[in-house]
Amino acid sequence: MCSSDLIIDDIFDLQDEVALEIARALDVELRAGVSAQLFPKVSSTLARELFLRAISHFYKGTQTDTHAARELLLEFDEIEPEIPLCLGLISATHWRDAKFGWTDDFIDSVNKAHGYAQRAIDLGDPEGLGYTIMANILLHKNEHEQALTASVEAHDRRPSCPLANGLYAEVLQYVGKPDEAIGRIKDAMGLDRKSTRLNSSHQIISYAV
Repeated sequence: MCSSDLIIDDIFDLQDEVALEIARALDVELRAGVSAQLFPKVSSTLARELFLRAISHFYKGTQTDTHAARELLLEFDEIEPEIPLCLGLISATHWRDAKFGWTDDFIDSVNKAHGYAQRAIDLGDPEGLGYTIMANILLHKNEHEQALTASVEAHDRRPSCPLANGLYAEVLQYVGKPDEAIGRIKDAMGLDRKSTRLNSSHQIISYAV
């Protein structure tokens, strides 16, 4: 390796360290309920960059950005194949396609969402995103008891997430527990006022159905 290559490597290493220090100092949540604690699990600098770029697209929420996020996350998955949060996010992109009509094959999108959510769950799903999407899918299939189980798991992992609370409320309503559902939706609305992840309580419901 020539000296110029070493200098370039040093620059990228320095940039990476600066980004991580900023993330640690600010305790950045990356809008997905995960702090900079994710990064020690990811050895590849390229994978870290891909993830951050993907998150930026994912939370813009448009069809174009959702698909751009998925492409980046799939690249990430090739490099770091056992990161549950990445798998949960890929699952979420497929679920968005199915839910919002951004696909020519609804069943294929649901199946892909299910598959990636299951992979996240099989790896423990510490951030709870896999369980969140799985609960959505099960609710859509009218498998209410299974959806309730998945939504409890999601809520246990994401207690301060308005989406998880909104979903939990929706499932409780379907299984005949309206009083508990009201409590959860109040929690979701309260969390939403404090959160930058969603813009309104209406979005909590629209994302959770």
